[in-house]
Amino acid sequence: MRRLLVSLLTVVAFFAATDAQAILNIEITQSLGTAFPIAVVPFQGDHALPAEERVSDVVTSDLVNSGRFSEIPRSDFVSHPHHAADVIFKDWRIVKADALVIGSVKPAGNGTYSITFRLYDVFNKTQLAAFRYSAAPYQLREVGHEISDVVYQKILGIRGAFNTRIAYVGRQQLGNRFLYRLQVADYDGYNPHTILKSYEPIISPAWSPNGRRIAYVSFEHSGHAVVYVENVSTGHRRLVAGYHGLNGAPAWSPNGRDLALMLTKDGNPGLFVLNLATGILRRLTHDPAINTEPTWSPNGKEIAFTSDRGGNPQIYMINASGGDVERLTFRGRYNADADFDPNGKKLAIVSRMGGAYHIALLNIRDSSVTPLTDTRFDESPSFSPNGQMILYDTLVGGHRVLATVSVDGNVRQVIRLPGESVSNPAWGPFNHPN
Repeated sequence: MRRLLVSLLTVVAFFAATDAQAILNIEITQSLGTAFPIAVVPFQGDHALPAEERVSDVVTSDLVNSGRFSEIPRSDFVSHPHHAADVIFKDWRIVKADALVIGSVKPAGNGTYSITFRLYDVFNKTQLAAFRYSAAPYQLREVGHEISDVVYQKILGIRGAFNTRIAYVGRQQLGNRFLYRLQVADYDGYNPHTILKSYEPIISPAWSPNGRRIAYVSFEHSGHAVVYVENVSTGHRRLVAGYHGLNGAPAWSPNGRDLALMLTKDGNPGLFVLNLATGILRRLTHDPAINTEPTWSPNGKEIAFTSDRGGNPQIYMINASGGDVERLTFRGRYNADADFDPNGKKLAIVSRMGGAYHIALLNIRDSSVTPLTDTRFDESPSFSPNGQMILYDTLVGGHRVLATVSVDGNVRQVIRLPGESVSNPAWGPFNHPN
């Protein structure tokens, strides 16, 4: 039970240096054997851009990193079309490409660029999509992510989640002190932005449904755990839970009006719901057990949470308005830290199996638990907004790193800052305010 409280309300030695300018590297550790072969021709004009802003390279990286696509090597290309009239489909059948992406990036005046792209089905010789974008230089990577989202959806029939953001926490040792940073970055780690720096721990970041705010736990009040809500763009923040005892585990309601919290204001760790507009606090659980780590169902009607009321940590569910509690997990002696999938039918959880802590998928309907990872010290699962991937942190080579796993377990990646550690990840929503 100590592990349950530590994972929520204190920071253990999972954090290491986090540099706001460092770039996360994505390493595919397992991929589908049947990935979709696609050719992405370098866009006309891309060569004149800095390497990290080349739109076609961003698209290629996104698709390959998803594990769902395999790249046709550019050295195999028979031709290099940039416009519709230049496409010769037999050139792409020769290299066994099932899909083709072409485009251009041209200066459009006033410091902006005009970006065009086209997606083709090589086998059927048809155009699947064509778009034109106007962007400032700092928006070129975002355009690349948007193009990747279009390709992903047109080919796989699933909305892409490349143009989204993640949040995570790092710790840097400065002499005999530690500097903690709450970071926000693009899903691939580019464009990192520090939301908060503190010499006291920061944990449990949680995105609001519209992607504009983040709730988090800070220990900056003389080591007392309190909950803040901060505007990501403006940096304006306010203390929303600073009650006596511990304040932690913030989770947003789907409408963005309420936060579910774990508080010890009345003694034992219990679940409460706080209305952010009125400040009215409503208690959900009324038993002497440890109740923590709430997560709202997408329809806002239920809250799943971790409790030791049965003797060891398990996942339970309660109506968002209160009432009876239903136990969801029965296999094993440790199941905790749940996160609802966008459909509300499954939960990503941390499950202890054979002495190791794995990310697993809990089917709410039949309580079945399916392990997804083979790493041993996994924490903090967070679904991508399209429900296809789960972001989490794990221990690799003595450092905490970020990792992702697909919901079928077939695609796995490790995301690391070179020589550094990060933890407490949260994958943001589709909403991506400028």
